[in-house]
Amino acid sequence: MKRYRRLRRLQPDAELLRRRAAGEPLRELAPAYGVAHTTLSRYLRRPDVVKQLEQAARLIRAERRAAETRQRAEQKAEQKAERDARRHATRPLSEVSLPAPRGQPEPAELPAPTAVRRPASDAIVRLGRAGSHADRRDERDARVTAKPEQRVRLVTESGETIASTSESNAEPMIAALEPHHGPLTVDPA
Repeated sequence: MKRYRRLRRLQPDAELLRRRAAGEPLRELAPAYGVAHTTLSRYLRRPDVVKQLEQAARLIRAERRAAETRQRAEQKAEQKAERDARRHATRPLSEVSLPAPRGQPEPAELPAPTAVRRPASDAIVRLGRAGSHADRRDERDARVTAKPEQRVRLVTESGETIASTSESNAEPMIAALEPHHGPLTVDPA
């Protein structure tokens, strides 16, 4: 076994090996240790140091994999929480109390709209904002309910129902399905 002479100026430590294993260039490491990059190169070529470098590289890779796994798990948990919050946070507008515009008394009980649903978080944000004209207009527009679109069935000449869709989507579906099923008629669902 070859013996190496004692180092005169280089004071190696675990951080040196860790930084080098992480890919930091010798020319950036050398000034931090007060030696030339060639001195570091010679030191890092020693067989015992090479083994330590390989071990440090394995540790770094394992830490990165663990961090990535942890980050993916956090992202999945966050996405699940957001989905659950969206699913459970919608409630009828009648349950959400909004402030009266400035300078006006609180209105008597208003009839509750039936089809409008808004996330509770949106109502909380709106409670914190000033009652400007644009806010009141947005509220009014949000209360206007759109009629749900009527559903229709696409039926073959033999009376078999091929598909069910909204009324506005019937024409494109007929164009796509007629070549395979023959002439189709539209019946209310």
